[in-house]
Amino acid sequence: MNPITKTKSKLLLLFTALLVFSLPGLWGCDDDVELIEAFIPKEMIDQWYQTEQSMIDVLWVIDNSGSMMEEQNKLAANFDKFIHTLTKAKVDYHVGVITTDTNSKTQVGILQGNPRVIKKSDMGDAAAISAFAQNVKVGVKGSAQEKGMEAAKLLLEKENIKCLDNTGKNPAGCFLRPEAALFIIFVSDEDDQSFGEIEWYWRFFKQLKVLGNDNLVIISAVVAIDISKCRKAQGSTGNEEQGDRYVKLAEVSNFEAADLCDENYNATLQKLGFTASGLKRRLPLTRKPKMGEPVIVNIKYRCSLRDTMDIIEGYHNKNIRARCQIQCDPTKDPRTEYGISCLIDQKTGSIIDGWIYESKQNTIYFDGDAIPGPGSMVEVKYFTLTNY
Repeated sequence: MNPITKTKSKLLLLFTALLVFSLPGLWGCDDDVELIEAFIPKEMIDQWYQTEQSMIDVLWVIDNSGSMMEEQNKLAANFDKFIHTLTKAKVDYHVGVITTDTNSKTQVGILQGNPRVIKKSDMGDAAAISAFAQNVKVGVKGSAQEKGMEAAKLLLEKENIKCLDNTGKNPAGCFLRPEAALFIIFVSDEDDQSFGEIEWYWRFFKQLKVLGNDNLVIISAVVAIDISKCRKAQGSTGNEEQGDRYVKLAEVSNFEAADLCDENYNATLQKLGFTASGLKRRLPLTRKPKMGEPVIVNIKYRCSLRDTMDIIEGYHNKNIRARCQIQCDPTKDPRTEYGISCLIDQKTGSIIDGWIYESKQNTIYFDGDAIPGPGSMVEVKYFTLTNY
């Protein structure tokens, strides 16, 4: 329906309504008149912008007490999901590992492994994955008093003095960078035993970023959430405790914890990767779509990428790349024109990488490789019922 037709329809409805009110005698008694509100299907176009390339410093705080061997091996075996997600999002990362042991002089306040800071700028994905696989295996001879929050605080206190000086410089060998987001991930099969209150630690972590940028601090955890699941899990020691303090700290920072006792860490590491990258998979619609009407989802990229379309394939895959069309106006600035449009299919039994409509939340969820790439614009066209 074109705009002119829409206008005529509205005028016709208005005229009909006026006629009903003006000439009740045509219908008999006033009590017999029943007014029915007319709804006109209206096309909606919702747009969102995906985050741009970002910088993040990721600190893994690993429990090195006697029952953590299996979990360390799982992290090492699945870390590729974490790194590949950051790489796909073009994130400039630093990754460091410390333990929950605050008694050992060789561990407290000290990054573990070699290199102690895994930097994207220094190595490729394969080297980063290999380095983390070694660094995360911190052993199981640490203190049975797991003080993850205190351990993170002691390390970051030293880094803050060493790396974030008043001039804003970042000396070589530093983990923390003043302009980067900070992501702290606690991994433990027992609860935190630090002495301080949760809110106190949260305030400390936030103040590492200047006022106004404290939203750059992210907290998550991989801890025992469902003890019954832990008891049933293969390799369970039976000694797991719920990580309530870690979960609460993550909630205070508006992020979630993952369950340590999941059999497969693939999804856990990928989810943490998405959190670190800042890329959004779930986007809200402004109105409820009309059932039975088409929903068209496009991910659009700037025309500056038209000569390097392999980048878009890197964000998604060959199947999605094949559905991208280029319509760039040579008179417009390619850095601001979103002329590369990739049509995304709805996920079905045969389509793994696609979008899903979540009715309860009224959101569009991008599954698999359909997640919008960094700097993209997402456009969703759909019809909704409206009375105006």
